[in-house]
Amino acid sequence: MSVDSDVYFEEVVKEDALKVLRNLPYARRGYTFSNSILKDYYETILWYIPNKDYLPKPNDLKENEKAWLENLRGIKIKRI
Repeated sequence: MSVDSDVYFEEVVKEDALKVLRNLPYARRGYTFSNSILKDYYETILWYIPNKDYLPKPNDLKENEKAWLENLRGIKIKRI
């Protein structure tokens, strides 16, 4: 399992940050986001290359990516 897929936190301050994290495996494959928050964020990332033909299929994710998404389900939004 790669280090970048390990979850090291239990809370995030903004719900948008959690949304970005939950969509990371799909962004890596070039999913073209219609959500403006995700689109605006990932279009600033150098490795992100939109692929209009990519359709997200959760069953096609690697095991470490599935584990990543499962771990993110336990993360809470920190209310400040």
